[in-house]
Amino acid sequence: MSHAKRLLLLVFVTGTLALTPNCADDFTTASKTVNATTSAQATLTKVEFGAHPEDSYDRLVFTFTGGIPSATIQYSSQALSCGSGNPVPLQGTAILKARFASSVAHNDNGMVTVNTTQLTGSSEAILEAKQICDFEGVVEWALGTNRVAPFRVTTLSNPSRIVIDVRR
Repeated sequence: MSHAKRLLLLVFVTGTLALTPNCADDFTTASKTVNATTSAQATLTKVEFGAHPEDSYDRLVFTFTGGIPSATIQYSSQALSCGSGNPVPLQGTAILKARFASSVAHNDNGMVTVNTTQLTGSSEAILEAKQICDFEGVVEWALGTNRVAPFRVTTLSNPSRIVIDVRR
């Protein structure tokens, strides 16, 4: 019986260490940057939304192959399509933009590599998210939020991910 308890404790500790973020835990409304973990171009492969009402935030996760690209996450007055310069409509009263440098969301044949280019949120913090750019090594997403809410940015590895949590 005591062997089983020790095994369970070991699994818990291992799981906790694997999920420790590589950036600050604090929420803020100030611009955040992420340093690249690779000198190669990263490819965006998945975008996922998660509501975490018990922790009072909504989460958007960007998964990359080829490492984590450098990124800037900040509030903006508008979301513009990088191809046309036209405004991109989003639900919400504020726009949080995530700009990934040295990255793509398509393969060499021009086919999209990400599972989706638009997500609907929980109607609490992140209301909607849209890809607004995939051009010349820059991928950009705009998140429509319910207000200029504090957010945090963390990175995870295996697979490479950039995580944005927005306070409810």
